[in-house]
Order: sequence, then C-alpha cells, then structure tokens
Amino acid sequence: MKNKILLLLTFILLIIGCAVNVNAADSIVMHIDDPVMQVDGQDVNIDNNGTTPVIVNGRTMLPVRAIAETLGLNVEWDQNERAVTITKLPENNKKEDMEKSADKKILVAYYSAQNHTKGVAEVIANELKADTFVITPKEPYTESDLDWTDDNSRVNAEHNNPDTRHIELVTNSPENFDDYDVIFVGYPIWWGSASWVLDDFIKNNDFTGKTVIPFCTSQASGLGESGKELEKAAGSGNWLEGKRFSENFDEKEVRQWVNSLDID
Repeated sequence: MKNKILLLLTFILLIIGCAVNVNAADSIVMHIDDPVMQVDGQDVNIDNNGTTPVIVNGRTMLPVRAIAETLGLNVEWDQNERAVTITKLPENNKKEDMEKSADKKILVAYYSAQNHTKGVAEVIANELKADTFVITPKEPYTESDLDWTDDNSRVNAEHNNPDTRHIELVTNSPENFDDYDVIFVGYPIWWGSASWVLDDFIKNNDFTGKTVIPFCTSQASGLGESGKELEKAAGSGNWLEGKRFSENFDEKEVRQWVNSLDID
C-alpha cells in the first residue's frame, strides 16, 4: 500500500501564516510516486509534467507549487536567486482586484464537438458570471463525421486536404463583441492543433485591447502550440497561456485555474 500524505488546509496555513483564499481547497491528499492528487475528494493532476511526491533519504519531498496554488496562493520562481516565494495578496488588494474583475465584461466563446469543451466552458462562465457564445458550423458535424478512426470520415478528409477546411459559421461573433474586455476561447484538440472550426471566429474578429485566454479539451493530447497558433492567426489581442483539460475534466480544477488567472 502506498504511503499517503494528508495535508490539511489549517495545518499548512498555520505554518506559512497565510489566510485562505475563498476558492481554495479544504484538503489535499497526495500519494508517493502518484502524479494525481485528491483535492476535496476529486482527482486532479499535480501538473502536466507527471510530477509526484517522493521520498529522498527518508525525507518526504512534496510539489510546493501544486500545493500552494491549490490553496489559492501565488508562487514565484527566481532563477537567479534559485528561490521559491509563496505569497498571498493583501486583503485590500484582493478587494480592489474583485472590484476590477467585476467591471470586466467577459465572454466565453467555444466550439464543442462532443460536449466536452462545452462542459468546461459552462464551468468558466458560471464561475466568472460571463456570457457565452457557441461557435457553430453551418454544416454541423455528425458523430460519424467526427470518427477519426474512419479514414473516410469528414474530419479525416478535411485533415488530409487543408483546402477543404474552411468551415463557414452560422455567425462569426455576438453582436456586442466589441464590448468585451476578456475573451476565453475554447476548442477540442484535433491532430495537435485547435479545431479548424475556430478559424473564421479567430480571423474575422478584432481582439485589439482584449485579454484572450485559450482553453481546450482532448483525450490525451496537450495544449501544445495551439494557443500560440491561434494568437498568430488573430494578429491582435493580449493572449495569455492557455490550459488543457481532459475529456473527463474535474470542475474543481477548472475553477481553480480560472481563479488563478490575472485578467485585470
């Protein structure tokens, strides 16, 4: 049986002298050599690199960043000083940040082939009280169209023939697109890149002055260069680093990611 480490929120906060973030976890359970931790009873990957807790010379070594960020704290790494700094925002700054965020108009725009991306998009929208916009092809994809194991399926045909990938949309954006300050862009990963259904949405909208945050879902593939590829195609906007979620995503992980973003 694997050794188990239960890190209670109150214990850690007493050690580092920090106040809990309202969105922080109540408990974290980690197992030695296991890249998955339990956050409030839900499985969450420690990170995207397969990091695990380990025992070295009889001492337990834990992934500090995963713990701190799960508790709603800021983690900074100084390469020159080789130092990790864990901090919390002063209460007055938290209040100011909340007020600033409340003034932001946020849109979650997404294409979801099989409802996985839709699920993540809805969690983001609910957490931020944001509007949603569904990127919808005029010719919807059927289940057989999406069967990448079938050499004759629509997605395979489009993948193998890039000239056929122009997917016309029902509409390229909501009427009030210019009013939004922050745009989340969601999509499934197709062959290591964002689904080409997004192409017209990205190319036909002006993201100047907007913060843009990509997110994706996939069975196994990572975010890869998909966010940077979309940024290049858009040619405008302040694009932040995105996040990949599995098809069987954990809502707690989505909320924690959303609340860790600097979208002011």
